[in-house]
Amino acid sequence: MQEPENRFTVKATAKDSEVRIIAKSLFHRNALQTALNFPYNTRVKNHLKKLDGVKWTRTHRSFYIRDTLENRRRLINHCRGFVWVDMLGLKPFSPESKRGSHKNSTFNHSRHQELDGKTIILVNKMVEYMEQCRYSSSTINTYRSMVVRFLTSLEDQEWDRIKSRDIEKYSYQEFILKGKARSTQNQFINAIKIFYALHSNAELNLKDIRRPRKVRKLPEVLTKEEVARILKCTRNKKHQTLLALIYSSGLRVGEALKLKWTDIRQGEKLIYIRSGKGQKDRRVPLSDTLVDLLEKYAVAYRTVDYIFEGQKGGPYSSRSAQMVLKRSAKAAGIDQNVTLHTLRHSYATHLLESGVGLRYIQEILGHSNPKTTMLYTHISGKRLQKVRSPLEDFDI
Repeated sequence: MQEPENRFTVKATAKDSEVRIIAKSLFHRNALQTALNFPYNTRVKNHLKKLDGVKWTRTHRSFYIRDTLENRRRLINHCRGFVWVDMLGLKPFSPESKRGSHKNSTFNHSRHQELDGKTIILVNKMVEYMEQCRYSSSTINTYRSMVVRFLTSLEDQEWDRIKSRDIEKYSYQEFILKGKARSTQNQFINAIKIFYALHSNAELNLKDIRRPRKVRKLPEVLTKEEVARILKCTRNKKHQTLLALIYSSGLRVGEALKLKWTDIRQGEKLIYIRSGKGQKDRRVPLSDTLVDLLEKYAVAYRTVDYIFEGQKGGPYSSRSAQMVLKRSAKAAGIDQNVTLHTLRHSYATHLLESGVGLRYIQEILGHSNPKTTMLYTHISGKRLQKVRSPLEDFDI
């Protein structure tokens, strides 16, 4: 069956259809590297070898270069116009935490402390296991980083001699004293359990590692009027279209930034989401108003692959998108803490208030558990506003 014509589709040129380099984060030789994977191609191989710092690893059977912000820029500039480099698999750079260390901490978190070769092999085996299980690259990078940080904190203590109390002590120092989120602490426990499930430790019972207690916090939501004000205060056409897309379909920021023009199916009035959270595909409604915005945006910004691309190619960065929303919210006079995920929460709440069933909302948002979608029944303020207080019966 022939696909319906898509007016947003951009025909690929000859160089666009050739081999692509897939960049992935790799922990190798005691440092974070950028692995450069591609089907064997002599032309691409010879071109890569001309870039200073590119090496070959027999262990991982891949070219690689030290993962620094400068090297990422050099790689993009070196390959521009020659071969496309997909950077989605790389962990984004973020400013180092400015929190001070605690004087009572018994753990050494020096970034310069290195693991021995045997321990690095164990960490790499954990990464290979997670890749085999099809964990997302962001989850793999996060778990690996947490495990490495924990192992370097052990100093003279052997990794296979620790007990659950050692993990609890580290967790208290690293997450409780530093005021980090429960979700981050829970990620650390997940990472540790995977590592030690693969590499046995007779003195450690994984069941003894306790997770933080669950709490239910209602997320911030905006009214329809507030969302409209934000969009009107976003003067840049690219930025306005991006924010409208996230709100109009309830997308996660990563899903929006990975969208390609071929994912916009105007004939079906649907947007195809590829490899969303949990590596699941789904379809979401395509708004007519969004179609108009995309048409105007496509004329002004002739991107080739991703709908929203950065200045140097590749998908637009999530950090930049977040800053766009912050500026627009401030210009709209909204004081509450607004994130891109707030637009997703607001979309779901507005659907519920307009009478859309929870089952449809669950499918649109891509929730695997209906209990997650049920949260929006507690957020919707319009239903609560209709509840009459018994205080109204008093003559005060």
